[in-house]
Amino acid sequence: MSASFTVPPVASIVVGCADRSGSMMSYGQSGVGGQFYEQLKMLWTTANDSNIPTFFTLVTFDEMMEVFIEYFRLDGVKIEDLPSLQDFNGALRPRGCTKLYDSAVHSLDMLTTQKAHYISTLPTLLKRLDPVIATSFVLLTDGMDNASEAGSADVLREMMTKLKKDSSFTSIFLGANINAVETGAQMGFSKETSVQMNCSAGSASQCLRAVSNSLQRATTGDSTQIELPPPTIIPYISTPPTMPPPPPLRRY
Repeated sequence: MSASFTVPPVASIVVGCADRSGSMMSYGQSGVGGQFYEQLKMLWTTANDSNIPTFFTLVTFDEMMEVFIEYFRLDGVKIEDLPSLQDFNGALRPRGCTKLYDSAVHSLDMLTTQKAHYISTLPTLLKRLDPVIATSFVLLTDGMDNASEAGSADVLREMMTKLKKDSSFTSIFLGANINAVETGAQMGFSKETSVQMNCSAGSASQCLRAVSNSLQRATTGDSTQIELPPPTIIPYISTPPTMPPPPPLRRY
């Protein structure tokens, strides 16, 4: 589901949820951390050009969830105050098992809580006008959950179904080395915004650039249809490259 509204939003909230489990290791040298870093910089540019308050959150997960960036306001800050490329590479370096469903549910909880919090800060008269708050959720995973609580998959699907009824909500699923349309549908994503991504640097870069462009449109209220790469047949790569140890994680 992509955002569809006729007036610019008064604010935009973007939450990303990225898989960093061991099964994602083949992406470790494909620049996924770098692409999320570029995505953040594009959102920063859009927020400052449009003067629309924009907040960014990034949750990473293996068998644990880590909130790498939380409710970080992008408009009005200097670009040097953003998390660095090294920080992103460290936060997305593969390791461990996969707590997919629990992490996605937690991320959506954060999204709805952040939206409610922002609305609570608005003047009473503006609240009465029912202002548009653009919300976006991006999930990157290979779909191989092996650490979530029982029933979490059903909770995630129910939450997605409810959120998609809001025309100002955008959801994008990036499936790594899997049938993204089929896997995304199981979690409540629309086939039009479910993208299959292989482990090459070119594929990761193409997909994440398209996501960045889509988030830019959602942030500014542009109702243009999301343009994402079409699904392709991706071979599964079972022997990932050896990765160096990660640098220390820095929390924002």
